[in-house]
Amino acid sequence: MKYILLLLLLAACVANPYVQPGMDNVTEGKIVARVLVQCWDNSTAVSVDKCPAKPVEKKEAVEVKVEQPVPIADKLLIDARSKFTNYAYLLEDRMVIVVGSKVRLLFLRMAQLDDRTPITDIFVDLDKKEAIAYCNVEREGRDILGDAFDWQRSRCRDYIDKPIPVPFEKWVPKGPLEYLEEFSALEPIVVENNVQTISIGGNSKTIMPSLHYMVDGKRVILRIDKRYQVPLKIEIEGQQAIDFRDAFFDTMVLYGKQLKIDDSWVTYQPVSDYWKKEPSK
Repeated sequence: MKYILLLLLLAACVANPYVQPGMDNVTEGKIVARVLVQCWDNSTAVSVDKCPAKPVEKKEAVEVKVEQPVPIADKLLIDARSKFTNYAYLLEDRMVIVVGSKVRLLFLRMAQLDDRTPITDIFVDLDKKEAIAYCNVEREGRDILGDAFDWQRSRCRDYIDKPIPVPFEKWVPKGPLEYLEEFSALEPIVVENNVQTISIGGNSKTIMPSLHYMVDGKRVILRIDKRYQVPLKIEIEGQQAIDFRDAFFDTMVLYGKQLKIDDSWVTYQPVSDYWKKEPSK
């Protein structure tokens, strides 16, 4: 009995193991390693999808200008204007002289208006949109009639230095540059880029290019002078061709003389005193 009691006391003195609160069932000796990633803002997260959202950069829209192709006739027009300042061209009965916005129709023989008023010249101002005719007795006697001039039979002696207003729209000339300008915004249906030699009024002309257009169902062809880049022949389907047989650039040939084209040709010059009365015998 004595020995049994001693064993019971010894059993009561054995200490239970200490367990820290909240640490039940912890296995000693295991270390769990975590892999972290670096986010765009230098912070870290367990995975990329846990990173903070990256703000979207707002970009201003940049306007891109798209240059439209320049029609070939417009290019030729620009090129032509860079090659000369003033020009003239010969029609059947007149020389047309162009200096800036002023034009002179210099008739090679006596002309007359619808009311039979005789004239020798018409001066056209494209800016002011006005046209003034003159019957210049000096030109009648010197340039047109020459030795056949007779003061008593002169048609201009009653119109000395007298301006005669005429309809602007009727007398605005249409020359090589005007035809080129008319087609400057259009694209041709055919461009012939080969060099051609054609005859205009018996004169040989070198042409390149030739531009084909369709206008109101009709084919129009501009035959372009290779050197000065202006049309010398305009062919319109079903109509007679328009020829600029003689075209002059900055200098012209008139009455057998080579002359500079300048402002003096497009400004009316009063007749000299010699032509204001009957010439003495």
